[in-house]
Amino acid sequence: MSEEIVSVQGLDHTYLAGTPLATAALRGAELCVRRGEVAALVGPSGAGKSTLVHFLNGLLRPAARRQVVVFGQDTAEPSCDLVALRRRVGLVFQYPHQQLFERYVGDDVAYGPRQLGLAGEELRERVRWAMEIVGLDFESFVDRHTFSLSGGEMRRAALAGVLAMRPELLILDESTVGLDPRGRREVHALLRRLRREE
Repeated sequence: MSEEIVSVQGLDHTYLAGTPLATAALRGAELCVRRGEVAALVGPSGAGKSTLVHFLNGLLRPAARRQVVVFGQDTAEPSCDLVALRRRVGLVFQYPHQQLFERYVGDDVAYGPRQLGLAGEELRERVRWAMEIVGLDFESFVDRHTFSLSGGEMRRAALAGVLAMRPELLILDESTVGLDPRGRREVHALLRRLRREE
């Protein structure tokens, strides 16, 4: 049996707890993901899927210990190295414009690897690889303005930026929201291609 890389046990989360606007997002959530598995969280809007994935890379932290353990790290522990965890857990947000912040696509894709110390030709090749794997031709898109992209291209650019970090665990939050049927098929084909290259 392969290594358990994600364990969520009895996780509760309420936004604005203790106020009249309190909203329970998670009640007793459970999840186990082993290395090499592909998992999908399915449910209606507002079911807590995005909230749950935000716990997996430390954007949210549980109130109790041993509720969320990712790559053996208990994310509730003060000693949990969130920077190291986020290098291993790549999260593509539901709305790609929330994570595209550089002016040009190439700069945006390069941002994460640059923070890891990559530079020069190594950085350029990492950016080229990430853009090409998501179907963005490097020469055509490297100098394109990020906010001139279509919705599908934005989603691909956001995914390329995360893939350029070479995460061990890739989380896609609503990876096809807002896409037309063709765009959804393209994203699904891309995910199958990434899985084969693993």
